[in-house]
Amino acid sequence: MRNDGGAELMSLLKIKDPKETKEKSKSKSKDKDSKTKGGKATDLEAKWQKEEEEKRRKEEEEKRAEEEKIRKEEEERLAEEKRIKDEEDKKRREEEEAQRLKEEEMRALADFIDENREKTDMKNALRETNMAAAEHRPDDSFFTKLDSSLKKNTAFVKKLKNLTELQKEALIKDFNGLNLSKYVGEAAQSITEAKLKMSDINCALHLCSLMHQRYTDFSTALLENWQKVLVSKKDDKPINLSKLRVDLRFFAELIAIGVFTDKEGLPVLASQLTLLTGNDKEDHNNLAIILSFCKHCGEDYAGLLPRKFRVLGEKYEREIPISSFLPKARQAACRNLLKEYYSSLCRHVIKDHKELKAMEKQNRKILQTKGELSGERKEKYEGMHSSFQKLLANTCIFADLLDEDIPELPEDEKNLDDELMGLDVFNPLKAEYTYEGDSSLFEDDDTRMFYENLPDLKSVIPGILYKVGGSEIKLYTMCMSYRVKMIRISFFFLTMSIL
Repeated sequence: MRNDGGAELMSLLKIKDPKETKEKSKSKSKDKDSKTKGGKATDLEAKWQKEEEEKRRKEEEEKRAEEEKIRKEEEERLAEEKRIKDEEDKKRREEEEAQRLKEEEMRALADFIDENREKTDMKNALRETNMAAAEHRPDDSFFTKLDSSLKKNTAFVKKLKNLTELQKEALIKDFNGLNLSKYVGEAAQSITEAKLKMSDINCALHLCSLMHQRYTDFSTALLENWQKVLVSKKDDKPINLSKLRVDLRFFAELIAIGVFTDKEGLPVLASQLTLLTGNDKEDHNNLAIILSFCKHCGEDYAGLLPRKFRVLGEKYEREIPISSFLPKARQAACRNLLKEYYSSLCRHVIKDHKELKAMEKQNRKILQTKGELSGERKEKYEGMHSSFQKLLANTCIFADLLDEDIPELPEDEKNLDDELMGLDVFNPLKAEYTYEGDSSLFEDDDTRMFYENLPDLKSVIPGILYKVGGSEIKLYTMCMSYRVKMIRISFFFLTMSIL
């Protein structure tokens, strides 16, 4: 009973049994240990997953880095291949262009040598025949077989005034069948008066050679007529420059092929060159005549070889045949005469260049002040520019023929005045017009603000005065308008003083 009562009492007093408490404590301890072990496992699993994720992330980054590296290497490889290919293509194009240029240069040089050799051989052959003409002229019995009729002979003489290369065969055929013994003087006059072209000179030379080889007095009559046609006095100015250009070459070629002897022809030719160059060292109106002579006869009379072909001959080791018509001493005298004329031409070019630049500068000033050029001034400038370009082009041709250097033209001298002549004296990109020179437009900032910052009348004068004192407002407005006008006038005169 006691025991049951004690148990009941302990139950009522909620006193636990020590054994039961111990068992429960062991059970809790086991639960706690299991929970601790479970928490550690979870932590280890989370740590492992995190390590795995970090490892996987690193592997992915390494993979991406490797792929990026491979991609860059591939791009660099392709870029390098493209660069090498572009360089090879560029090199190939340069080689092809160099080869093409070389072929063109060699072809031009070969053509020049062949043409020069052909011309020299033709002149030498005609010269030999003409120099020996006195020994091989036909006797009187030969002329009795030819047609001496007035009609046919005068018709032939008239044809000589209009001879062309296309008529060469017909004229030779007519000449072979005519007896021109009584018409030698008329024939010589017709030839000197004929208005030939450069392409007709070979035909004329051939006919003159035939006439000289058949008729003793032809060369004398021809020389007399040439002296009437060519410039004979210092003050004489050629009337027809185009005809004289052809005539001078024609006359020089007649000496070269032996129709005129050196003793007869060279003094006349030297006199012509002296008159044409000595009296024309300012305006150079005879430049086209001298250029033509140098181009067609310079090799025979001055030993000229154009710089272009001299350089090509040295570059490709080709020998260019030289004319042996005159000794070098006589060629040197003619060459010095031509070089003196070229020196005066260089001075002319430099002078005209300075005048052209001065006019351009003056035109810029006029455009700055007035905004436009007059029609007369435009026409004058265009004419001056065109004349200068033509003069410069002929100077370059002359320089190549003489194997001389082209004159150096001075460059424009830029100074403050030139810079201020443009529209950028005031910077249009700025909100306010501000002078950009060394000097200041205003004495100080207060003065500048007085002129630049114009007050608003409505903010200065009370509104009531707009209704009551209209006359004061009108007077004030007129004063401000006058002030604005004075500012504009000040800007204008300041700009003019700067320019």
